[in-house]
Amino acid sequence: MSDGAAPPPLRRRLAPAVAALVLAGACRSPPDRSALDADQARDFVREQARAVRDLSAAVSLSIEADGFEGSLSGALLIEPPSRLRLRASKLLQDVFDLLVTPDSLELVWFKDGSHYRRRFARGAAGTLEASASWSAAPGGTEGGGGPEPFLARLDGRALRLALSGFELPGRDAAGDLPPSDRVVEAAWAREGRHFVVRERLAGGERLERRFDGRSLLLEQVTLAAPDGAPRLRARYDDPEPAGGLWLPSEMELEDLAAGVRFSMSFDGVAVNEGVLPGAFTLRPPPGAPVREL
Repeated sequence: MSDGAAPPPLRRRLAPAVAALVLAGACRSPPDRSALDADQARDFVREQARAVRDLSAAVSLSIEADGFEGSLSGALLIEPPSRLRLRASKLLQDVFDLLVTPDSLELVWFKDGSHYRRRFARGAAGTLEASASWSAAPGGTEGGGGPEPFLARLDGRALRLALSGFELPGRDAAGDLPPSDRVVEAAWAREGRHFVVRERLAGGERLERRFDGRSLLLEQVTLAAPDGAPRLRARYDDPEPAGGLWLPSEMELEDLAAGVRFSMSFDGVAVNEGVLPGAFTLRPPPGAPVREL
């Protein structure tokens, strides 16, 4: 130093930097909410879910099933719990554009411009029955280069609800969700290291959600048929801060009945930035025939 003073000890010079790193690390951990009782915890997780009006992200998707598997990347937009749009690509080439709403699943297959559509029943029996598996779309075969293997394994309703954290409204709440997506009975409690919410849907399905008891972040969901047989299991992992919330950066959705697993990872998550008009409207190539599924 120019005035001849001795530099401060290394420990003192490093202390501010170490403190900054510690604070940064602390900010990467969700807050501790273990002091909330069961009712307060239920209010918290409900309000956290409702706080997400829209979400967009870059996504990596992989599908594993008997005789079929594939990996894709793309862009995701959701307006929970009603709408989902996923535009997927592979090796810098567009593969498909998928739209899921409470009424239908639509997909544009870019390779040949085909436009597929599956309409859902809106009765209390639920859209899972309406989206039962099928072997191939008209004019297509498994392994023929079309979307049939993918569509045959895609439960649009399950994917839409999983990306919304399965936070569903009550039977009399406003909105365009069908009865199958509405809660008619609910109970919740702290159980060991978890906070657990159990609900019965209008169609008789049983929904169980397990949250980490400390952070109250969603970890696992099981959806069972009215007879108790498990249908779907979703897991959520590696939460990251986004838009003032903590959201999972990884999700796995397993269709237990069909033996299919969807794995998704998210990057560049943006929350509540607004949805442009027409964002949930597909625009297939002019003259493309609609293949009803």
